[in-house]
Amino acid sequence: IEAFRKDIIQRLTNLPNRPHVPKQVGDYEIIEYVDARGPICTLRARHADGSERFLKLARRPETADSNKAREIEEALLREYNALKQLAEKGVAPAVEPYFSWEDGTFWVIPINPIEGDSLRTHRTAAAPCVKEILPVTEAAYRSLAAVHEAGVIHRNLSPDRVFVSDGEQGRSVLFAEFVIARILQKKTIANLAEEMKLDPERQYRAPECKLGLELAETTSDVYSLAASLFYWITGFEPDETEEAPSYPSLSSRRTDIPEEEAKFLQQLFDDCLQEDDKSRPSAREVVDRIQAEQRRREAIRQKELAEAEVYEQGELIDDQHEVIRCLGRGGTADSYLVRDLVAEEFRVLKRIRDEELYGLLSKTEFQALEKLHHVNLPRVYDIRPWTAPFHLKLEYVPGSPLREIQDSLRGDRAACLRIARDVLAALGYLAERGLTHRDVSPGNIIVPDEADLPVKLIDFGLAIRQPGISGAVGTPAYRAPEIEQGRPWTPVADLYSLGVILFETLTGRLPYEVEAEKRYKDRLVTPTVDERRDCGEALLRTLFKAVAPAPEKRFQSAREFLAALERAEAGGGP
Repeated sequence: IEAFRKDIIQRLTNLPNRPHVPKQVGDYEIIEYVDARGPICTLRARHADGSERFLKLARRPETADSNKAREIEEALLREYNALKQLAEKGVAPAVEPYFSWEDGTFWVIPINPIEGDSLRTHRTAAAPCVKEILPVTEAAYRSLAAVHEAGVIHRNLSPDRVFVSDGEQGRSVLFAEFVIARILQKKTIANLAEEMKLDPERQYRAPECKLGLELAETTSDVYSLAASLFYWITGFEPDETEEAPSYPSLSSRRTDIPEEEAKFLQQLFDDCLQEDDKSRPSAREVVDRIQAEQRRREAIRQKELAEAEVYEQGELIDDQHEVIRCLGRGGTADSYLVRDLVAEEFRVLKRIRDEELYGLLSKTEFQALEKLHHVNLPRVYDIRPWTAPFHLKLEYVPGSPLREIQDSLRGDRAACLRIARDVLAALGYLAERGLTHRDVSPGNIIVPDEADLPVKLIDFGLAIRQPGISGAVGTPAYRAPEIEQGRPWTPVADLYSLGVILFETLTGRLPYEVEAEKRYKDRLVTPTVDERRDCGEALLRTLFKAVAPAPEKRFQSAREFLAALERAEAGGGP
């Protein structure tokens, strides 16, 4: 080692000084130094209450020029102001009020950590599976559209700044590092940001942003997000030295993506990565295109399922069950009334026609259904494997599907409350056992002819107990809006479905706006004077809460929903 001693000393001597890292900043114990860009240093810290934050320490300007000082202060606080503006959107980390430190030498901005991993971390672990690509891409552009609608342009998205999180509300995408963001209606910091080197990274910037940050528009973020997602999908990193790097074809990097999907994604990325910023789609347009493609695929899938074999009257299934008639054919399953020749009883056989759905309904979930015993639910007698001619054998419940008698119950508050009490009892029982029905609809509520017999909620072909499962299954008119946005099924979504059914039964119409067969579930239609008179204002107000577009504004349990209905019928409010 003696031969290298002088060289080692020289190299160590020339190393830059390690940054001074304080042990304490206000109420925060410093855990580690993260990085520094220009006058802003980032530290990971632990608050006195045990929670962690990232602290952005921004050194305040030392200049006698008050105008210049204000400009620098605006630049240093740009991330704080951007995060405040995005606080309620759920697309960026929460920020807490900044405070001064070291006798006013620094501003300290506490930022909550983001739950989830960045696209780079995801990609480093493994390439995303094919089924993840479109949902994550849609969620990412939906979040970006929310950022833009709040009047913020990020200007420098990259795989390290796009985070994917799976929470109770489903898969979400959040963005970090708004240090050089443009905020509409606020003074530009573009020149100062470059001068102060607030964010020198350029690899994923849109071509116009590489020329100058002041040229950034919302479509600049569309470009950077597309480049980041393309990296996540393929592992391809753009050349930092090129103003407008060229990208390889998606199919050349991912041969496992089906041809049709690869073609759609390729066109989408080609459009988003256009060199001319005015030729790119907006984030909202990207979301609309993806959702249209998802609807097209679902329509094809439903058509294929509808063309599956149908059991005919008199046919013998499994040498034991004689088909009486088909009770219904849904998007994912068929139901048949049969005579069990061994038990000498009528039964219902359900055949799930979607193998992917059957795969989601694991053996554990099916066993949970078999153990259900409730007066407002049919019994499950048998469960069969995918290769069997049917998959569930259930108790036959005589009576009329609500769908067939809804018109006759219009304005009948007593009948609606009877249905509500019994179905809510069933949903409450399911929720207590961690189960979500996922297809509460008029066709799946059986109303017996005798008033003293219980109403029953049938059809467990889609029921699940796994948290976080999404998928636009069930009957579209009654499906909660968050499900159509890719969020997971919850008992609250089942309660929404029942709210729509009860409102429709009482009034004869859906509670939201429908135009040319398109449903706008975020636009509730105010009850008319006649509807309020015939159905009761308090009752309709309660049902409007049940069908609120935002799940957090609805009833959170069957018990709460029922109590509100009973108060409304007694003359109170929800």
